[in-house]
Amino acid sequence: MGAPITAARFSISIDGYEIGSFSELAGISSEVETVDYVPSGGRESTLLDRFAARRVKTAVRLRRRRSNDPRLAAWHGAAARNLAASLKACELRIYDPLGKPIARYRLEHAWPSKIEIGSLMAGPLREPSETVTITCEYLQRAGV
Repeated sequence: MGAPITAARFSISIDGYEIGSFSELAGISSEVETVDYVPSGGRESTLLDRFAARRVKTAVRLRRRRSNDPRLAAWHGAAARNLAASLKACELRIYDPLGKPIARYRLEHAWPSKIEIGSLMAGPLREPSETVTITCEYLQRAGV
């Protein structure tokens, strides 16, 4: 087993350009579900015939202080207008406290499916947070 990851920052990049920096990786969810499958043609099914695997879309949730950078919001808006044209290949990078990359994930056919602004309170003491959910068809650990 490897050493535990101590992360200080997370980023999303498209075509080598960072479009968002985050202080928290709220979660990565990846799932493969089974569905019942009945073969056609009237032949008798075996146990292996009875199940088929289907990938469920993967979701990556990231949090940060509310940002004035419009790039993620613009990508989210473009996806709402035309999802097929907005799908991107992107990278999630995890950095250690010294700013060195320690892990990298490749997200294929990705789009920002949800942007949430945290609760707002009057006064200067609390900055609102922003949670971005990036959904993708496929996620793969890509090393460092």
